[in-house]
Amino acid sequence: MQIQNPFVIESDAPYSLNYLIYIENAYLNSKSVERMTPKFPYIDVSKWAIIEDELFLIRFNEIWEHVLHNIATNRHFDHNAVLTDNKALFRPLFQTNLNGEMGYSESIKSFSAWWNGLAGRIAVEHFLDNQILGIYQEMSQTIKEDKRLKISLVYDKFPLGRLQILPWYAVLPIEDIFLYKKNKDIIPMLLSCCNQELS
Repeated sequence: MQIQNPFVIESDAPYSLNYLIYIENAYLNSKSVERMTPKFPYIDVSKWAIIEDELFLIRFNEIWEHVLHNIATNRHFDHNAVLTDNKALFRPLFQTNLNGEMGYSESIKSFSAWWNGLAGRIAVEHFLDNQILGIYQEMSQTIKEDKRLKISLVYDKFPLGRLQILPWYAVLPIEDIFLYKKNKDIIPMLLSCCNQELS
């Protein structure tokens, strides 16, 4: 009789983190007009009234870390209305005037039009099922505990957001998941998440 490994990997594609990367990419594109390969979305955000440079970097990281902590500790934090229900959390990336208010609203509409369609969240979640299975098979050789590792999938890398090692939680861009066999750092990084204790 074969006993199945009780270790589980759960993956999702959170609205909040993917929205932050959407804003990050739009911001980075606006700062690097001569970029050889622009990041998605490549849209004119000049009317969105995103806050400027140093302040953007500081606030982005504060919000990113807050969202990571909330997703890691509260499975109900992220949902399809998180951007409006938690407006006070995301709104500080925009100027504190009417233009900033309109910019925030437009950014949510723009993100939602893509993310809620077939090419957005559904594609990210389902495209990687086989790769997640491969990661599980490698990790389950080491982890035999009745534990659950949650992996949040994001559609792009996050150069402005810090990668934190959180207990039983990881954020990975789909590129890293898709190429995990070539990137020898992915499995060790995920295993280090599984060796962390909640503080």
